[in-house]
Amino acid sequence: MRLPKRACVVSLSILLLAACESSGSSHNTSSAPTDTFRIGTAAPPSSLNPLMGHESEGTTWFYDGLLRLAGDKLEPALATALPTANADATVWTVKIRPGVVFSDGSQFDADDVVATYHWVLDPAAASPWATELTGLAEVTATGDDTVQFRLDSPNAFFGDRLTVGIIPSEVAAAEQGKPLTESSLNDNPVGTGPYQLDSWADRNDLVLKARTDWWGGTPQVTRLVVTAVPNDATRAQMVFDATLDGTQISPAQAASLLPTGSRAGATTKDAAVQVVVHDTADTRAISLPMDNPLTVDPLVRRALNLAVDRQGLVDGVLKGYAIAVDNPFPHSVGEHAQGALFSYDPDEARQLLDQAGWLAASDGVRVKDGQRATLTIMYPSDDTERRDLAQVIVDQLTQVGIEAKTDGLSWDLIEPRMSTDALIFAGGTVGNPDATAWNWMACELAGEGFNNPGHYCNPEFDQAMIRARSTTDPAIQQAAYAEANQIFAADPGYVFLNTISRTYLLRPNGWQGIEPVLEGHVHSVSWGPWWDIAHWTR
Repeated sequence: MRLPKRACVVSLSILLLAACESSGSSHNTSSAPTDTFRIGTAAPPSSLNPLMGHESEGTTWFYDGLLRLAGDKLEPALATALPTANADATVWTVKIRPGVVFSDGSQFDADDVVATYHWVLDPAAASPWATELTGLAEVTATGDDTVQFRLDSPNAFFGDRLTVGIIPSEVAAAEQGKPLTESSLNDNPVGTGPYQLDSWADRNDLVLKARTDWWGGTPQVTRLVVTAVPNDATRAQMVFDATLDGTQISPAQAASLLPTGSRAGATTKDAAVQVVVHDTADTRAISLPMDNPLTVDPLVRRALNLAVDRQGLVDGVLKGYAIAVDNPFPHSVGEHAQGALFSYDPDEARQLLDQAGWLAASDGVRVKDGQRATLTIMYPSDDTERRDLAQVIVDQLTQVGIEAKTDGLSWDLIEPRMSTDALIFAGGTVGNPDATAWNWMACELAGEGFNNPGHYCNPEFDQAMIRARSTTDPAIQQAAYAEANQIFAADPGYVFLNTISRTYLLRPNGWQGIEPVLEGHVHSVSWGPWWDIAHWTR
C-alpha cells in the first residue's frame, strides 16, 4: 500500500527548516527546553471518539488504528504487517500486535478490533466513518491475534481503510445500540495510543499526559496542552510570544511572514519560528446539481469547467498553497492519478454554451427558452476560504454569461438544496481512488447524506470504477481509471479546483524527528507538524 511517488515528492519537498540566525529578528523569546508542547487551535474538539471521526485517518494521540499514515505511506500500527487479501480481494486478513494495553489497563486483542468495526457499521451509531467501509459484510476474529474482513464484492483498496482508532470491546458492548453522540468516549477516551487524557476543563484546555506503558515506548514529549483561541492572529502572536509552540494559520498569514518567493521556512519576524507546509488530499470542487435546468446539460458542465481559472485561484485566493486539479484522480491517489482534462479557456466555454442553446441576451446573461442562466454557489458560512473561492468563481462565470451568485449557509440549510444549487465541496483521502471518485459520483450514493451531493449518475463511470477495484492487477486498474477519467471529461459532475495545502507556525524548541506528512480531508488538532510527536527526541 505504498502511496504515490508524486505524493512522496510533494511531501518530502516540504521544508522543515532549522531555525537560523537573523539580525533583523525583533522577537526571540524562546523559553528554556521543556517536555511540554503547547498547541493552539481555533476551537476545541467536538469529540474525542474515533468512531465520530477523531483521529480516524491514522494520527495517534489517544488511539491507534490497525494502520497509520506515516509521511508518504501507510504502515502497521496495531497490525504487525500490512493487511493481506485473497485472490479476488474479498477477504482481508490482519495479524495484530501482541502485548498492547489500553489506557484503562485492559489487554488489547482481536475481539477489540471486531467490536470497533461492528460498532462503526451499526446504523444506530450513525458513525461518519461508516461510508468509508462500504461493502464490508463481516468482521470476525479467527484467533486472539488474527482478524478477517469479508467483503460483499472485490475491493483491492479496502486495506487502506483500516486506520480508525480501536476501542475496548467492553466499551462497545456497553454502549452499542445507541448513537455515538451519547458515547462516553466523546469525553473520556480509552485507547492504545501514546497519550491519555489528563484534564479537559470546561471542554476548552485539553491536557494529555504520556503513557509509560505504550507499546511504542514512553514519549519524550510527556505533556501536550491544546488551547482553543478563536482568533487566528492572536494564536499566531502567541507562538511568537512563546506561549504556544504551534498552531495552524491561514495561507495569507503564512505568505505575510515569509521572505518574498518563499513557501516555508524561518519567518522574517522571528527566526526561531517556522512556517511549515503540508500538502494534502483535501480536494475542493464545485458540485454541479442535476436538478438544475442549467447544469443538467453535460455541455454546460463542460463549459463551466473551461470557464474557471484554477491556477488563478491557487495563486490568488490560496497564495500558492494548493495544487490545481481538474479531475477526480488528483496527485494524492498516487500511481492512479490522471492527466489534466480542462484548460482555462473562456472562449471555448462560450462556444459550448452557444452549442447548448444558452445564448447571450442584451445584458450579457445567457437565456434559453425564456429562462436565464442562473447558478447559486453555496458554501459553509464559517469557511472563509471557500467563501473567497466562491466569490472569485462567480466573477469568472459572469465573464461567460452565467448569472452566478454566492450563498453562505449552515450545513442544515445547505443539505436540502444540494440537488438544485452548486456547492463548494471538500473531501479526499490519501492513496484511495474511491474516496473521491466513487463516494462523490456513484449512482448508488446520489443524495445519500453528503455523498454525491449533486445527484450525479453515469452508469459507465460506475462500471469503470468497479472494474478498477475488482482487480489487483495495476495495469488493469490504471486502464479502468483512465477510462473513468475520460467519461468524466465528457460528462463532468463537478468543477474540480485544487487540493489545498495546510500552513502552520512551529517553534521546534530543539525537538528532532519533525517530519512532513501528506494529510487527508479529515482534520483534527492532532494533524500538523506534531502528527508524530510521540516519536520526537531531543
